[in-house]
Amino acid sequence: MTNLRHRIAGIALGSAVLLSSLATAITPVVTRTVSQWAEQDRVVAAESSRFPGPWRNERAPYLVGIMDACGPQDPSQRVTIMGSAQWGKSETALNVVFSCISDWPRPILFYAPTKDKWIMFNKKKIQPTIDASPKLALKIFGTSSRSKATQGFKRFKGGSLSLLSASTSNDLQSVEGGLIICEELTEWELETGRGSNDDDLSRGDPFTQAETRGTTWDDELKVVIPSTPGNKGTCKVTELFMEGTQNYWFWKCPECGDHFSLRFDFMAFEDEQVIVNTPCCGTTITHNQKRELNKAGQWVAMFDTPDNPAPLGPLDAKGRPRKWVISAEDFPAALSRPLDGRDKSFHIWQGISNFSSWPVVWKKFQEAKTSTTKLKAFSQQTLGEAFEAAIDKPDFEKIHEGRGLSPKSDSPVIRGRVPSWACILTTAFDVQGHRLEWATYAYGPFGWSARIDSDVIPFGPYDQRAWFEAARVINYKYDSDHLIPLSADRVGIDTGGSNTQDVYRFVSGHAKVTALKGKPNDPYAPPLTLGSDVKIYAPGGKKKLIGRLPLWLVGTHELKKSHFYGLKQGLESIEAGERLPGATFTHDKTTLDECKQMVAEHLDYNPLRPRPEKWIPSPGPNEQLDLAVYCDAMAINYGISRLDWSQWQELFKARAIDPTLASLTPLELIAAQSEVVSLGQTEKPEIDKTQNPGLAPKSDWMEKLANLNKDAGNFNT
Repeated sequence: MTNLRHRIAGIALGSAVLLSSLATAITPVVTRTVSQWAEQDRVVAAESSRFPGPWRNERAPYLVGIMDACGPQDPSQRVTIMGSAQWGKSETALNVVFSCISDWPRPILFYAPTKDKWIMFNKKKIQPTIDASPKLALKIFGTSSRSKATQGFKRFKGGSLSLLSASTSNDLQSVEGGLIICEELTEWELETGRGSNDDDLSRGDPFTQAETRGTTWDDELKVVIPSTPGNKGTCKVTELFMEGTQNYWFWKCPECGDHFSLRFDFMAFEDEQVIVNTPCCGTTITHNQKRELNKAGQWVAMFDTPDNPAPLGPLDAKGRPRKWVISAEDFPAALSRPLDGRDKSFHIWQGISNFSSWPVVWKKFQEAKTSTTKLKAFSQQTLGEAFEAAIDKPDFEKIHEGRGLSPKSDSPVIRGRVPSWACILTTAFDVQGHRLEWATYAYGPFGWSARIDSDVIPFGPYDQRAWFEAARVINYKYDSDHLIPLSADRVGIDTGGSNTQDVYRFVSGHAKVTALKGKPNDPYAPPLTLGSDVKIYAPGGKKKLIGRLPLWLVGTHELKKSHFYGLKQGLESIEAGERLPGATFTHDKTTLDECKQMVAEHLDYNPLRPRPEKWIPSPGPNEQLDLAVYCDAMAINYGISRLDWSQWQELFKARAIDPTLASLTPLELIAAQSEVVSLGQTEKPEIDKTQNPGLAPKSDWMEKLANLNKDAGNFNT
């Protein structure tokens, strides 16, 4: 009887397998697109979205075309989605992955920039979606939010999902996939290897390695790249977008019926609200109309080649085609134009998204105008566009021609005086073998800055006279028409070279002075970071340890870009007649050689080389470029990038001259402002304006001290 039961059970099991195989064989090929799968089977988890529950395509109509391009029905093998934050990028990637698991199974490789990123993506997005979607959960074997074994690997019938790190060479080798997701490609490393800096061990571009993992799938391969862009010239996502169809989202104008693609340039603030003036007929539309416009919106390929030009808009009053406009009669042809075998690529930004508002976008822009760093974030995270910080070298001769000039006639940049729009000062020293060079910059709101003073101290760092002069420079006070006399708020000194201990000992004796060390040609280094403490020894060698000092690391790579951008904005400001955000100006006594030094490097970038862009020095000195970068780093140290407009106003107010004292002479002013003296303000030294206008004077007693000690040799610290 027992054997009979076993035989019957075996027959039943075999029958089940046979019936299952037959059912699989006769099951028709699923023809659902990704967006159709999402509408029917996707449930949005409460912990991963503010709109939990069944997925609804109507909430974000612009995602439908993107999702369907990533499915098996579309011939595109590589789909690039270049966009800002907050438009549904992660949700789109999830729908593609889970549609694949349900309807067109195959091995899936999901690459994140680092292991921590994919762990977080699984925890916040993937696993909650599986748990919330009953139909989906049935497809995946043994998944559990408590099972560590399934965090990075999930099996399903016909394939598996592997969560991998693009920064690890092992994850880019010995795996294979028919669907490859390259999440946030901009954050990927430029090269990967085996954990060594040895070029022989480097395996090159991780994206190329990842894409190679799908070679065996031939025409059925799908590579999806959802990412925010990086810096123009080095941004891989932008490069891939330009190689594709360059699809933009077009709305139909409610007034004239022509179609246009929304750009930030079309926005304006009028009557206490943010509006858009359509580029076709100038009709005003408000944020409240966006959802209706999105319902009828459509994607249009805007790539442009000689044989297949991009759709042209109707002519304007000057007979030129209106940019980003397609007339109503030409729109059907624009939708059906041949794609020349290109893979699809899409651009989307927050102005289009139903999940962000125009007032928020406008507010971000107003805040971004205060610094180049914020402008960069606004360009990448809000507009979804690569940031260009004036990589091209500004013309030093034009900078010299514009010295002292300002868009406003009442605010020229005079050497030794704080411009009317500035109230923060920083000074930086560059230490050379036989001299110290220094410069002082003034800063104001909207990223404005100006080089207001500079000079050379003709003593090397081994000479005590150099540090006497340096102490005098950092305490020198600059006049203006609107502020009390100001000395530098922050001072930075380069510690490079062979006399670092001399620099360390000087820095340790001055509270507002910071020891700096540059990190050149590191495109990922932040502008300023706190490094390890350095040891300070008594003069005479490493015999007596007298203290320690924090060393700040300066990411010169990005700061040089920012400096070039500022100089370019300064030139354009003079031409336009208004101070543009981020503009940098130079004082009226700036020499041609100093202007040349300020742009004494150029950015070398070759997209064919798998290596970062690199700053290449030009022949001749470049101290003024280094000083500009260090002054900007000190401004960041002060916190300039965190000041909003109200905080700038408070700072101007706190440092303003008392109007009743404005007509007094310097000595009368010092006598009258006893409270200022009590706060540490010291008398400003007399200046020989005929010899060196605006420049902090050299001290006679320095020379006398040198003569008294002429037989003693150098003044060793």
